[in-house]
Amino acid sequence: MLEQALSLVIPGTATRDMNASDLDSLLQTYKIAEEAKDAFLEREITFDEYMQLLESAQMNVDSYMTVIESNLETMRLL
Repeated sequence: MLEQALSLVIPGTATRDMNASDLDSLLQTYKIAEEAKDAFLEREITFDEYMQLLESAQMNVDSYMTVIESNLETMRLL
């Protein structure tokens, strides 16, 4: 259930007008995010390390935390 709350979705409308370079960059960011999420869920890294990896991938961590909070509320875990 926690994995679902931490999941990210790339909306199709967000990528419609992207050029190949921008799309490659976005996919690389999501790859790093998914690998970091998996490592965190497997307890290979701490939550702080997870957040640092997301920041290093140029993710907006504040926005991501809002998404997680919303997901947890939707799942009635918060």
